[in-house]
Amino acid sequence: GMGMSLYDQLAVKQSFYANQAARYNLYNSQAAANYQAANLMQQQAIATAMQYQAQAQDLAQKYALDKQQSWAQKYENAASNLDSILGPNGTVMWPAVTPNDKDLQKARQELDQALVEIDQQLRSSGRASVASLVNARQKLYAFGKPALSRLRARSAAGSNGPIVLRDFLNNLDATLITLGARS
Repeated sequence: GMGMSLYDQLAVKQSFYANQAARYNLYNSQAAANYQAANLMQQQAIATAMQYQAQAQDLAQKYALDKQQSWAQKYENAASNLDSILGPNGTVMWPAVTPNDKDLQKARQELDQALVEIDQQLRSSGRASVASLVNARQKLYAFGKPALSRLRARSAAGSNGPIVLRDFLNNLDATLITLGARS
C-alpha cells in the first residue's frame, strides 16, 4: 500500500480518529459553554419578566374598571363625607385628641370657617368654588401640620391619638381634593 507498515497504518488511523474526536469535543465544549451562558441569561430574563409581571398585576388591580367609582359617585361620597365631618349645627366634628392650644385656635377657627363656606356653596349651587377649596386646603395645612406635630410630641409611645388625627386630616384633604375635581 501506502509505503507504511501495518503498524504505521494503524497508528495513522488512530491519530486521525483522535484528532476528529478532539475536534468534536472542542466543538461540544464550545457549545456547552454557550448553553451555560444562555441558561444564565434565560434565568435573568425570567426573573426580570416575573418582576414586571408582578408590577403589571398591581397596576391592573389599581385600574380595574369594575372596582372603580365614577367621578359622580366619588363626588357624592365626598359631599356626604363633608356632611359627616360637619355636625348638624355646622361645626366641624374634630376628633377628641385634636389639640386645642391657644396658638392653634385661630388657625382652627379659620379652617372651620372655610369648611362651613364650602358646605354652604355645595348646598346653594351644588359645587364649591376652586378658590374656596384651595383656601380650605391651605388652612388645613396651616392648622394640621403644627397640631399633628404637637400631638405627636405630647402623646405616649404606642398611643393611637396621632394616628386618629392624621387619618382625619388626610380624609378631610382627600374630600377637598375630590370636591375640587368637579368644580
